[in-house]
Amino acid sequence: MIIYLDESYDWQGTYFLLGALFVREDHDVFLASFNDIKRGEKFERVDGTLRELKYSKINYANHERTAIKAIQAFKAQNSYFRAVIIPQASFDLSYYGKKYEPDKIKRARAYKKFAEMLIEYNTPEVTGGVLFADYLSRCKGELGRGDEFVEVMKQRFVYPSDERLEHFQCYRRPYPQ
Repeated sequence: MIIYLDESYDWQGTYFLLGALFVREDHDVFLASFNDIKRGEKFERVDGTLRELKYSKINYANHERTAIKAIQAFKAQNSYFRAVIIPQASFDLSYYGKKYEPDKIKRARAYKKFAEMLIEYNTPEVTGGVLFADYLSRCKGELGRGDEFVEVMKQRFVYPSDERLEHFQCYRRPYPQ
């Protein structure tokens, strides 16, 4: 199983979303179907690399066609998506650290906790999976040290403590092509 983990914020700043895409099998077929759709709709940059499809940036007819085809392709695959959606106004960071700690540290802990929950509850019988996490937000981290996210996730889900993950990899956007 391949797991893609990524976060998003709505443009109003109302919600924080942490999503995980779980691809059960044939990861190459899954990825190729999305890339073929993007190429077919000319969803590329000037240099030929494929663009990231973001809901907030669907401004043109070809973007909408690409998104609709991507959703149809996703539904045809042996995959599923889960997310944690947190209303920003009612999110209490005090649960994730001490009073004197910066909010950045507390947010990193919350992110780690929600990521653990997504993996724990949605992969009960998985072994040997691969987790992809965003290089900028999780591997390099806001604090420049990866928020310790990589090591904590390895300790939690990689052998010998657990065998759900065999490998953890950071990606730089766009996703691997």
